Amino acid sequence: MLKYNNWDELLQEYSLKYGDKIALTYTEDDRKATWREFYHNINKIAVFFADSGIKKADRISILTRNSPEFIYSFFAAMKLGAIFNPINPDSTEDEIEFILNDSGSSIVIVEEENLKKVNAIKNKVSSLRHIFGNGFKAEEVVVLEEYLANAHADYNNTSADLGANSSLSDDCLIMYSSGTTGKPKGIVLTQHNIMAEAFSIAKAWHFNEQSVGMCTLPLFFSGGLMPGFLAALVAGGSLVMQKRFSKSKFFHNIAKYKITYTNVVPTILSILLNPPENLSKYGKEGLSSFKLLACSAAPLPVELAVNFEKQFVKFSDAFRVIEAYGLTENSCWCTMNSTEHRKLGSIGKAMDICDVAIMDDKCNFLEVSDTGRTQEGEIVVKGPIIFNKYWNQPEKTAETKKDDWLHTGDLGSMESDGNFYINGRIKEIIIKGGEKISPKAVDDVFYKYPAVIDAATIGIPDKIYGEEIKTYIVRKNDADSAKVTEAELIAYAQKFFSEFRSPKYIEFIDEIPKGPSGKLLRRELLQMHLNKV
Repeated sequence: MLKYNNWDELLQEYSLKYGDKIALTYTEDDRKATWREFYHNINKIAVFFADSGIKKADRISILTRNSPEFIYSFFAAMKLGAIFNPINPDSTEDEIEFILNDSGSSIVIVEEENLKKVNAIKNKVSSLRHIFGNGFKAEEVVVLEEYLANAHADYNNTSADLGANSSLSDDCLIMYSSGTTGKPKGIVLTQHNIMAEAFSIAKAWHFNEQSVGMCTLPLFFSGGLMPGFLAALVAGGSLVMQKRFSKSKFFHNIAKYKITYTNVVPTILSILLNPPENLSKYGKEGLSSFKLLACSAAPLPVELAVNFEKQFVKFSDAFRVIEAYGLTENSCWCTMNSTEHRKLGSIGKAMDICDVAIMDDKCNFLEVSDTGRTQEGEIVVKGPIIFNKYWNQPEKTAETKKDDWLHTGDLGSMESDGNFYINGRIKEIIIKGGEKISPKAVDDVFYKYPAVIDAATIGIPDKIYGEEIKTYIVRKNDADSAKVTEAELIAYAQKFFSEFRSPKYIEFIDEIPKGPSGKLLRRELLQMHLNKV
């Protein structure tokens, strides 16, 4: 049971309780804000939005990298009962136009590199009333940093009543999917969804006032916002925010800011490992503050985790990778491993805030058999972290939420000890001659091959079998790896699978296409293949 009626109550209480303690540090310019300053800045932005005509349930979009103003704007929107819509700053003009129109946004906040894109499409978005800037100076837009610096001293009195109509039941966030299966869907979360999620993560991983979280991932997706920022915040801890991930600054910032926790995606582990930094330069105490490294957003290949730990655990046991799992539709995570009982290869057990189960294609729950595991089925989730709806898509909402259970679209199984395993997306399963083949299982085999950095398997059209198996491979950047051939890799795969279930085709590629959260975009690979045929 949550003790707060809305997020503004929590922030007001924390600003009084923690006062002069540092709440936020921004590594880009080493800017700091105490808890009191943090809340004051939120109030200033809330007044600004209200003066700009924003009312309850209005939509505010933001198109920037991580910044303090991103978070101030997010909480300011919630104070007003408005709905915040973070957009990937790498989006194209067409994508931005679609999301602004679909959400009906009244305001868009941009950084300089995206101002040109927004100016090009603003006349095509009838709901758009204001463009505000973040991180640059310009005459044609009001820049948030300048407003914060010049806001009148009486803003606090003006803001006192702004949060009166805000409640935990309010929709507060629209996060658009990456659109890997078509047009992106607007996933709508409530204040209650994300507060319940944040407190559950903080409890599970024992966050407290001494916790210092490093926000490594982008805030425009749930893996950056919820575990990366809000979980440490609700524990009364401190946040260290990076504008974006930097390999050269990752361990440096852990040592400099005495970080205790961060979360990443598998791609970041691969980048940190190839080639690895020598952490001995930080000395015995340099990384001693660090307690927990979490990984989620895309399946974590066991071999990648093993290789990462082989390289870095000698410097700190905290570099053992703790995997978690979930979707934006369940506010980010619904299962996680614990530091005490980690099971490598598993996505962990259900969090205390939700129920997780396995269903067959007729919506029957699958029970653990004599083998100690359920049959493979769909992972489903139930609890107060389940999203409210898809924006403007009631049919899709009803299809995804059935009898209060979220149907994730992910294939998995559960062991008798409560640990869950994920086997890939239902829609990505390859059906070759009637046999179902998991592309993830094929990917995982190639991660064991010394010359391979990344792998992604897809089904391609075939006249005989319906689908045939093809794997895209990224080789390591060295002379020996460059000599590895398609035939060698096909022969290697057949050590683990029958010839029928092994890739018939291998194609070398410089980079596997991935979404902002690190998920493989297999649909793009299929399109690449079809374009060549």
